[in-house]
Amino acid sequence: MSKDDMQTRLDCAEQHAPEIGLILQTSIEDKRLEHFDEITVSRPAVPSILKEGPFLRHNRADDTAVATSELCQPVAIGVFGFTEETAMGQSAHLADCTCLEAQPSGTTTTTAFPGQGITGTTFRDAKPDLIFKYTAIHELGHTFGLCHVNNLLRIMYTPAEARRRAGLPGAHFGSCIHRARKQASSWMKEKKCGTTSSRTSRQSAWRPDNSKSAKRRLALRAAEEV
Repeated sequence: MSKDDMQTRLDCAEQHAPEIGLILQTSIEDKRLEHFDEITVSRPAVPSILKEGPFLRHNRADDTAVATSELCQPVAIGVFGFTEETAMGQSAHLADCTCLEAQPSGTTTTTAFPGQGITGTTFRDAKPDLIFKYTAIHELGHTFGLCHVNNLLRIMYTPAEARRRAGLPGAHFGSCIHRARKQASSWMKEKKCGTTSSRTSRQSAWRPDNSKSAKRRLALRAAEEV
């Protein structure tokens, strides 16, 4: 991850931290990796990676006072990638938490969110920045024991959680953004061309065609109708 990309994510974290009850002041520090598992990270291994050099975070089982004080200096590690292909980030938090989930019936259910006794977060770079610049502050929220929520406008939102509650297979940001971009592109093309025929005709007019002649025809058509 470049320093510019890292800075973008940290700036976003500082800006939106108050939305989850935090006030952050961030800085970037380069670290020389000491272990192979710090390059491509396995999510279950994050707590042990945080304890190793060069990060040297403390586990509550070894020193409760120091591990607790480290919450005042949270660490967010930009990694090269995860062994789990769809993973965007992984965090560790100090103590066991309980997630509350409101149900349509008006009742509330609880889900355990076990702590790992150590704090810190890892995340990787991805595009577009419109969505993935929030990964760092999302994972930092987990570091402080925050759970996922089912509200698109919240920092702790995740598509996977919404699908889990609906009983559907898991999803990740990448697939959701891919679908959203395709839908937006189709909508823009329809609006740009001003087609007034039936829905079936609009769809057939915009069948994928990557040939240069097709692109030229579309550009000319759009220019004529603007």
